Amino acid sequence: MLLQAFLFVLLPVSIVSQWGTLPPVVSDRQCQEEFDATFQCLQIQKNIPRLNKTDGLEIPTRISKIIDCMGRTNCNLTRTIESFLHNEKWLREVLSTRSQPCLQDEVFSEIKKQCNCPVIRYFSTTDCPKDFENVKLFTRCAVQELKKRKECTAPDRRLFQKLFNAVRARYLIGKQISVEIDRYNVVVPRDFDLGL
Repeated sequence: MLLQAFLFVLLPVSIVSQWGTLPPVVSDRQCQEEFDATFQCLQIQKNIPRLNKTDGLEIPTRISKIIDCMGRTNCNLTRTIESFLHNEKWLREVLSTRSQPCLQDEVFSEIKKQCNCPVIRYFSTTDCPKDFENVKLFTRCAVQELKKRKECTAPDRRLFQKLFNAVRARYLIGKQISVEIDRYNVVVPRDFDLGL
């Protein structure tokens, strides 16, 4: 009996300490304010002309500045935007620093043609499972094509799969942003775009 009472008290404490506290309840107004601040952070970076278009790390640096500018977020919408930006930063860093001959633009272009690369629309209302399945089919085909190339090693193929997982994540996070915009009744400016 004493053990049951102990577990009854200990279990909720251990669960809360393991996962921390739940995010605060955020009103539509608070979410709109957070979104507006995030939009301003995006606009600041977009309005700065790119210094060197060949420097692949300039955009990840700008994304870091946007994330820093956003600060701590409480609204699910801005948290989802932050996740999108972290994913985009990782993707851009990997793409800009790849030196392997296997993952150069020419190889990507050939594979896109060979495997019928699907067009992914990030904020559209298209059928998500259908698009998601097309991306999976493309990834399988692309990995098979990479296996045929002697310059492509197993680590290259794994990196390629991670890159396409990041592209799929970008797509799904974009869909979630649309859901959160509707959930919080956020008014979005026409020129809202997460691309830099």
